[in-house]
Amino acid sequence: MRDMWSCRLRRSAAGFALALALPIAKAQPLSFTPFHPSGIYELGEKAGWTVVLPQGAAATHTKYAYTIQKNNSDLIRTGMLDLSSGKAVLETTLNEPAMLYVEVRSSEPAPSAPIHLGAAIAPAFDVDSHDLAPDQAAGVSTNYQAIGNTDRETSYFLNMYLRDARAIDYLASRPDWDGKTLVVMGTSMGGQQSLVAAALHPKVTAVMVNEPAGADSNGDRHGRKAGYPNWPSGDAKVMETALYFDTVNFASRIHAPVLAAIGFIDTIAPPVGIWTAIDQVPGPKEVIPMVESDHNNITPEKQGAWLSRSKEVLDMLLHGGVFAPNEPLTRAGVR
Repeated sequence: MRDMWSCRLRRSAAGFALALALPIAKAQPLSFTPFHPSGIYELGEKAGWTVVLPQGAAATHTKYAYTIQKNNSDLIRTGMLDLSSGKAVLETTLNEPAMLYVEVRSSEPAPSAPIHLGAAIAPAFDVDSHDLAPDQAAGVSTNYQAIGNTDRETSYFLNMYLRDARAIDYLASRPDWDGKTLVVMGTSMGGQQSLVAAALHPKVTAVMVNEPAGADSNGDRHGRKAGYPNWPSGDAKVMETALYFDTVNFASRIHAPVLAAIGFIDTIAPPVGIWTAIDQVPGPKEVIPMVESDHNNITPEKQGAWLSRSKEVLDMLLHGGVFAPNEPLTRAGVR
């Protein structure tokens, strides 16, 4: 399978789409309107916000100090906002890709709790599973997993996996990559793609997946409940094709350390399949057992163990650390 995939990788064209999810800010004492609603700016372009003082606040706070950090680390600008007229502009420019982290505090009559803002300058990108811009995603069939599912040459998942691998080719070719840290991570089908990408590309240095889909696709034929993509087990051709895209059959090629969260009552990505896949990983691995968790969209309140541990690991990696998985769970549940 290695030579076949290598050949496909050379022939494939990369399809990239930028996808950005911006959280909704809580109510602030000031109104901040970004120059671009997306919060994304080009190199050298003015990035910033129009700041408006709400009615009734002018008498108590008109002076605000701000700081702007690059990538939450390097201080690149400080200044004051004078809102005595009720309005001001907070802006800066940057000539390199980065995230901006802004903190604003009132300076009179006493410092207030900080207000935080963020913007992206010429970011890298996410690879969209459907090779479409986010605003075109509605054009994809809701039953896309069934497209071409009787032949590995026509399966919808073929180009999905190839796009993932080509994205890593691109990232690894950039002069601003440090050559040391390349993390793939995702939930559900994003976790499925992450496992496959790590298997296909040796430059991946860490894998972080939450309830990954795509494992044990033939499970229904062997007394186990198969999950997403839910290919019909009664069709022999579909079942043969499914094995070609099954994460279980990619896992043995993963040598980067793996962090995997498993929902013990997950009905979309059943735990038996995920355990089977993770057991095939020859490199170091750490499992997060989420005993009370169904799939993340069904019981989001039960995802705490994944959220806390994945944040801890990702923060460490982003600051130059190395992910060394905790010891595997013993039968008694003691590490």
